[in-house]
Amino acid sequence: MKLLQHILIPARDDDDSVRERRIELYHGNLTTMPPEMAVDVLVVSAFPNNYDTRNPRSLVSALAQMGVSVAQLAQDKEADLRGTYHCWLSRSINPSLSAPFRRLLVFEPPTRSNPAELVGDIFQALIPFVEGEPFVRSLALPLVAGGSQQATPEQMIPPLLDAAVHWLSLGLSLEVIRLVEIDEGKAQRMAELFTAFMAKPPNSSLPIAQFIAPSPASVFVTPPPAPVVALPSPARPISEAEERYTNNLDLTVVEPEEALNEEATLTAAAPTYSYDFFISYSRRNSESALFVYHELLRLRPQTRIFFDKKELEAGVAWQIELYEALDDCRQVIALLSPDYLLSKVCKEEYHIALMRHRQNDGGVLVPIYLHEARLPTYMRLYQFHDCREADRACLTRVCEQLIAAL
Repeated sequence: MKLLQHILIPARDDDDSVRERRIELYHGNLTTMPPEMAVDVLVVSAFPNNYDTRNPRSLVSALAQMGVSVAQLAQDKEADLRGTYHCWLSRSINPSLSAPFRRLLVFEPPTRSNPAELVGDIFQALIPFVEGEPFVRSLALPLVAGGSQQATPEQMIPPLLDAAVHWLSLGLSLEVIRLVEIDEGKAQRMAELFTAFMAKPPNSSLPIAQFIAPSPASVFVTPPPAPVVALPSPARPISEAEERYTNNLDLTVVEPEEALNEEATLTAAAPTYSYDFFISYSRRNSESALFVYHELLRLRPQTRIFFDKKELEAGVAWQIELYEALDDCRQVIALLSPDYLLSKVCKEEYHIALMRHRQNDGGVLVPIYLHEARLPTYMRLYQFHDCREADRACLTRVCEQLIAAL
């Protein structure tokens, strides 16, 4: 395993400690990673419900040769998230196989889709498992959709890095992401794309650490300390902030210990917000969402509420406008229902709010149980207001509590 490049991302844990997250690029073989590189989850890409092993160069075939049958694992999944995130998580791999991974996350983008648009789903699919069992802290993946689906490094690496860096910066508790390519020429192209990404990170308004390239002779070792770039974080990201980031950002280079120990590198000034509340809801629950909106205004006419429903931007793995809108609100009211759980945009809103809630020691996410639904375990971990079935008296009481706390 030859380490080609890596990215360091300072991020806060739940206990308020600061720890570096890592995105690493290797030339090597995913199925023969040494024990010290073993990960919780290996990502495999496949056509929907097609786990053909006849292509000897595919990762599915390589796994079969070591005794791991994707087709058999698909018969008894740990979690099936294909309806929203085009992924499913396997149960634990038989320990007797001594595989350098504990589970598979199988990424199955629709046949006629653009995989680059959906690659960010991989990270959202993992959010339930960084919040609860089975805990996932490390991830390895090839160039997803790069085999039979014929996606190129140029198509996949920029959106993959964009989504990975932003979710890690926002608080996704993955400690390391290892991107491994077996073809040397393709691995070098991917290394060049790492360099280009860090030279000009797209759609970025979050602190990102510096691209680091090991010496050409590097193999798998602990890389020596390297400078980390600490980016000034705007107190309130707005649309103009992205332009300021792109054109006028003043980068300050500090040593890793300084970046990790200095509060100023990660903590902005006391935040100010354009809105008091962001209402996250399914369009099928618009009547209840409008009731909450009008109740908040009735109780306090000057209340500032972000009440909108935009579609996800096509071709983008990280939704910068969605993040900026959610980050510009003091609290996010999530109206949970079966339709909410089926909506990709609703769940992305919830996940971004959840990351903010964790990093701010609570007080951001306000879940309201609107209609009976099978809430995922990680959603049930957070206290919610039970207003089933769209009980308006209950919704009014919640609105009164929220206004009183402003």
